[in-house]
Order: sequence, then C-alpha cells, then structure tokens
Amino acid sequence: MHQRKEYIGTSVDIFAAGVILFLCRSAHPPFKAALPKDNFYKYIGGERPDLFWEVMGRGKEDGHFSEEFKDLVQEMINRDKKDKPRINMEGIKSHPWYTNTNIPSQGELARDFEYRTQNANAAMLEEKNEKRAEQGK
Repeated sequence: MHQRKEYIGTSVDIFAAGVILFLCRSAHPPFKAALPKDNFYKYIGGERPDLFWEVMGRGKEDGHFSEEFKDLVQEMINRDKKDKPRINMEGIKSHPWYTNTNIPSQGELARDFEYRTQNANAAMLEEKNEKRAEQGK
C-alpha cells in the first residue's frame, strides 16, 4: 500500500501470514517496517535472503530455520512482482514445509514444553537471586 499499488487482499493476507509464521518460529518480527529502506525487509524481500537468514540464525541452534521454512517464508514475504508473484494459498498448501509429515508427537511436544519451562523458571530464579544479592550489598 505504501507503494500506491492496487490493494489485493489475498496477497496482503499471505504477506501478513508470512510475517506471523516467522514471528512464531523466531519470537521476533523479521523486520521493523515493510519499507524499502528497512534492510531486513529488503534482504528477505529478494535482494539478499542469504544474508537475512545468516543474521536471523545467529545465536540459534543449527537447523533452527529449515531450508523448507526459509523458502516458504521468503515466498510469502517476497515483494509481489509481475515476474515473480507472491505464493498463493494453493502453493502454500503444496509447499514441502506445509506438507512435511515429520510433525512432532504429543509426547515430543510435551517434553519440549517441559524443557522450555524449566529453562524459563531457572532464568527467573537466577534473576531473582541476582536482585537479592544486589539489595544485600
């Protein structure tokens, strides 16, 4: 819309879903603003997706963003151009990331959730102890 182009609801919705998908996986948005002057937007939008994923992968375990995930998000967020239009719903539903059958079991999800809960609780306890130590000085 900032480019003063015709509003195409489905394409805009897919773009928004790509941002949300990225946010769910990484716990932060992929860029500050969907504007050409935002480097991360430029990078994932087509200019340097390799650099975008390199930066976004820092501090995360290897494979945090699978190749299929990267490809789908890029297809959803790319700048909708005549020569390379944004992916549509049929494309999303047939994309390898979407159709992947390696979905974790409920037990695997429960173990992962328990692991994350323990880490969060340990971090909160450490922060609480640090505050107590500072107050005791």
